[in-house]
Amino acid sequence: MNTVTRARHFTADGRHEVKFVEFFQRFPTLMTYLGAELEKATSLSCLETSLDVHPSLYPILALLSRLRPSLDKDKSAYTDGKCGDDFFVPLVRCMSGRYLAVRTAAARAMVPILPSTRLCEYIDRIFTFELVDKVNLNAIHGALLCFLEVINEVRRSAFSDDVCWAAFSADASRRLVAFAECAVRAPCPMISATWLRCAEAIVAIENSKRKCARSNCACRTTGDENAIGEMLRMIWQCAAPVLSANAEGHPGASEWHRTAAGARVRLTLGFDSWLVPLNDGLCANLDTGDALTALLDTISQDLPYEYRAEAYKTMFKTPITKDAKVLSDKLRHFAAENLATESRHTCARRALQCIDLWTASSDANVSSTVFTAVESITFSSINERVRSEGMRCLAVLYKRRIAQQNGSLNIDDFKSLDKFTRALSIGSAPAQSAETRRAAVDALARGDLLLYLNLENVKRQESSHDFPAQVALSTWKCALTLVEDEDVEIRAKASIAISRAVAPTVPSAHSEESLCDAFAHMHSNFAGLREFDDYCVQLARGLAHDEASFASVISNATSVRRLFDKEADNIHAEPLLLAQLAATHASQTLDVERAREGLRDVTERIECMLRALRASPEDVWVGGIAGHEACFLPISNAILGASVFAKALERQNLPSGESFRETMRSASAAIPQLRLFVNGGLDMYDHVYLMKHRLWRLGAIS
Repeated sequence: MNTVTRARHFTADGRHEVKFVEFFQRFPTLMTYLGAELEKATSLSCLETSLDVHPSLYPILALLSRLRPSLDKDKSAYTDGKCGDDFFVPLVRCMSGRYLAVRTAAARAMVPILPSTRLCEYIDRIFTFELVDKVNLNAIHGALLCFLEVINEVRRSAFSDDVCWAAFSADASRRLVAFAECAVRAPCPMISATWLRCAEAIVAIENSKRKCARSNCACRTTGDENAIGEMLRMIWQCAAPVLSANAEGHPGASEWHRTAAGARVRLTLGFDSWLVPLNDGLCANLDTGDALTALLDTISQDLPYEYRAEAYKTMFKTPITKDAKVLSDKLRHFAAENLATESRHTCARRALQCIDLWTASSDANVSSTVFTAVESITFSSINERVRSEGMRCLAVLYKRRIAQQNGSLNIDDFKSLDKFTRALSIGSAPAQSAETRRAAVDALARGDLLLYLNLENVKRQESSHDFPAQVALSTWKCALTLVEDEDVEIRAKASIAISRAVAPTVPSAHSEESLCDAFAHMHSNFAGLREFDDYCVQLARGLAHDEASFASVISNATSVRRLFDKEADNIHAEPLLLAQLAATHASQTLDVERAREGLRDVTERIECMLRALRASPEDVWVGGIAGHEACFLPISNAILGASVFAKALERQNLPSGESFRETMRSASAAIPQLRLFVNGGLDMYDHVYLMKHRLWRLGAIS
């Protein structure tokens, strides 16, 4: 067990792997058994005339693929020939099988058994095995898959101590160039796609300029430049969009489209398959022509959608260089024009991602064509992911447009933002999916809308129009909703967005602190605006309930007939915390008339809810039905609102009225949980939902 434990390694996906030799040293009889079983399985299931797969075949292949290659220094069992006799021939036979899953698994299982010092020799055997007498497309594909797995293993440096990088690269490139006609011209696009992936991987190895790790190696450090250059030219020619269009309708066409598009875009931008810039020596062997024309050809609407989608995806993932920045404006305009006729959701979504990226990397102004196209698809698409990407992209476009005006918003900007903020309000609702809510908070954070929707911009247009304040208030309400979202990532991003608007120099705080900061900022910017005052009064009052509706709430809260109770859309939200923040503001700004009206209305609500409580059975809830969440929330909110209106009248030396005091006495008797607060033992700011020191910090109380 200690031997196996010492041999453990972690792969990129976190798997534990053990070296091939060390595994079979721990279980010496297992090699013979697995070899015999693999021989039996391949003789039955991998023949072209058989449609059955032996039940032990795939478990054996899965076991072998989980092992790591052994180096020569590990004193492997390769020298006695057992590995070749027991595994090599059956695995090569599997790689020529009729099933893609079997060929793929066999290719992965072949890598651990190959001797590290004889990779080229064994790869040559794989390419020539059973291909001398006939052309077997399955065998060709299996050989290429195995070759690709070996290249990827070399890339991961599992063979770094025993493999000469330059020699391997030169030999592999010559082999692929010689094999190109058989692979690329095969009537199966999947074979061509696998060859193209192998060729790209070899170019990436050559581009990395890895030095040979072996001492006293007489190899050339530059590899075979002629073979590499020829391979680059073949990759460029094979990945042409016109050839990809001809592959439509063949098995594996989608795989070919994706592989060819990715290779075409990467070579045009000067990167290898690992997104490493091509060195000058390799670039000298390749003439891609005009870069803009080549890129525009890859996203033409005449191409299969898989090709266009992969081209957009590769452009998005490839690092932006100085040359790419020059092309970004024209690419952005072309992609926006394609959005009007794009019928595939995948292409539209990735096109929006690219427009977003190109807008952020370019200093050019955003044209009306781009803006209109993005706005149209964002508000009209039936696909949720497209709408989400559209909101993110549109926020960046708004930011760029506002920045071009030095942060000043005119009335046209507010008209344009009106529709967008309504979409944000819908997208930030707790009932929406996580994807939509993430898009809403991303748009809020990346567009810096909270920063621009300030007092100065609102006041500038408020004299002649009413909706600027509504637009600003709607956006800040979205921030208040998102900062209390049940997703921790969404709350963190909302806190960052609020921090940028409130205190750019202060790091983002906890979501609850950000909520307090946001409300204090809204109070300092929008106090006195009718829309904001009405919003605060509404929050302080809470939900409107009459006796019948509250009786229904009680009935639903005490019902035991439902097998599964419906949970709230957002279990993290604290509505009473938000209500208290609103009450803090309302208590300072309410006039006498609105205070009297509000007190009369909320007192009637409390009386209706108390009558419904008295009519309900007394033993339906431990501690009283008022302790249930569904009942406690509206009652507590209404009492908080009543206290706010009463205090507003007291500031004007006006009585709150005997009706209000009688209602509070009734509430104190019916709801023990709020007795101390209702009776005046606790101040409003000490209500059990908000710490007093936070209000002191915000300057809400003195």
